[in-house]
Amino acid sequence: MISARRGRNEDEGDVAPTPTALQQRVSWVFETWLQGVDGPRVVLIQPAHSLGLEAFIRARFPGSTVVRLSPGLGDEALHLALAASGPNHLVVDTSRGSGAPDRLSHLLLHTQQGGALLAGLGDLADAPSEQRAQFRAEVHDLLGDSLAASRIWPRFIALRNGTGARAVIRERQTVAFLKRAPHVGRVLLTLPGSHVESEARLTQSDADHPQEFRTEWSVPPLVLREYFDCVSSPGQLLDHGSALLPGSIRPLTGRRKNEWTVPIGNLFVQREYITPRNATPRQPDVPRREGTYFHLDNEFRGHFGHTMTDVISKTWGWEQARTRYPGIRALVHGNRRAEPASWELELLAACGIPARDVVYEPGPVLVDRLVVAAPMFAQPRYVHPELKTIWRRTGDSLLEGVPDAESPSRIFVARSIANRPCRNADEVEAFFERSGFTLVYPEKHSLPEQVRMFRQADVVAGYAGSGMFGLLWAEEPKEVILITSESYSARNEWLIAGLVGHQVHVAWCRSEAEWSDGRWQPGAFQAGFHFDFEREGAFVKEVVAGLGGARSGSRTG
Repeated sequence: MISARRGRNEDEGDVAPTPTALQQRVSWVFETWLQGVDGPRVVLIQPAHSLGLEAFIRARFPGSTVVRLSPGLGDEALHLALAASGPNHLVVDTSRGSGAPDRLSHLLLHTQQGGALLAGLGDLADAPSEQRAQFRAEVHDLLGDSLAASRIWPRFIALRNGTGARAVIRERQTVAFLKRAPHVGRVLLTLPGSHVESEARLTQSDADHPQEFRTEWSVPPLVLREYFDCVSSPGQLLDHGSALLPGSIRPLTGRRKNEWTVPIGNLFVQREYITPRNATPRQPDVPRREGTYFHLDNEFRGHFGHTMTDVISKTWGWEQARTRYPGIRALVHGNRRAEPASWELELLAACGIPARDVVYEPGPVLVDRLVVAAPMFAQPRYVHPELKTIWRRTGDSLLEGVPDAESPSRIFVARSIANRPCRNADEVEAFFERSGFTLVYPEKHSLPEQVRMFRQADVVAGYAGSGMFGLLWAEEPKEVILITSESYSARNEWLIAGLVGHQVHVAWCRSEAEWSDGRWQPGAFQAGFHFDFEREGAFVKEVVAGLGGARSGSRTG
């Protein structure tokens, strides 16, 4: 227990408390680094019975808010608790292991810029001054620009935060975080998790590098929640205080960041975001929007593929939210394009969200209440089985009132964009045309036409990517021939096939990207490739030969 020593006050003739060493260090931090702070927020990581420091701070620095956390919290629980309490001016850590460099780095970033961490030195408390000086230098090297200043004493070290950071809270941590932060938001409902066995079938050509396809996956519980006084920014970014809220980073295996953030390790991002080209930057006073909104923004809003997968997969929460809040509206921001394109609004309307209920904000806004749904589609990890029903219903809605028309039984989905170019695409497409396929460019067709094409085709071939996502409109399994690069790791088509039951034939092509040290190097995802007619070509010819007869190929769109 931290206790105050008592000595004689010569002027008054009574016994007055003398601050402990820890209390003296706290006073130094306040008077040197936190002078003039109004209503400082202090977090104490101490045993429950250590009450002396809390009483000292409340008496010595009136107006302080003091939060106590147990030193027994694990790393993740401590991270959530500190994020929930922030923004913090001072964190005091006297727990066992408080002087470990990694822990110092973590705790310091849980203070706001200009804030401070005061920590015990643990085993270094009785070390020679030279050893403590060396430790201080190591801490400086570790923290880099995150450290503005430091001070070391025989038993304590004080660090001042030199950067603004936000603590990253991931989708799987939503429930635990909101339990600790009821002022930030609350859970509205949770869809139970489930185990899914893929209904897809797979054949593939030989590949030089290992390729993985999941034949079963676990879908975690999906949480519909609401945030209070939340800032929504372009690029799917949501924050409250010092926390980057769940819903900001797509739940992908190995993905640590959002495109529009600058990461600081794995647990934090810089406080300031990158602004997408067709969005407006954050202002010091973020404009407030009264009322209730449903978050439908996306990290790459305006990108067809991400709209088909990410955005549609969140619309399950719209009806639930509208039942609770009849006047709710959907919120999107500027990104790859400014205002939503006509096809975006048409797709959302087919999902049950009419254009009149879609609100476009070019820049960040502070929202009274923001409802956020976890995505049902998270490649390459999982797809929720209920999404099949949403795809079917949305496709039906797009076709409603559209005259019937005949579409080709075999289509080849070509690409008109530069990403992942097939260097001999003309030869590949000519082969498929000779084999009875009609070349199509989905982006040149209306959404209803795309639904019809993918539903009426018996065989769908093409280059892996957004153009092939129309496979989700299919009402029954299709034969699918996927031409793709070995360095293209996305598994969108495979997840779609897992629900619809497609037979997928993958032709692996050698990538132009560099493979070294057992992995692909940067840039591999979008690298070009060449279709080898002697290698994967033999595989494709065998697949096509087994398909039976078909009408002669042509080109459309």
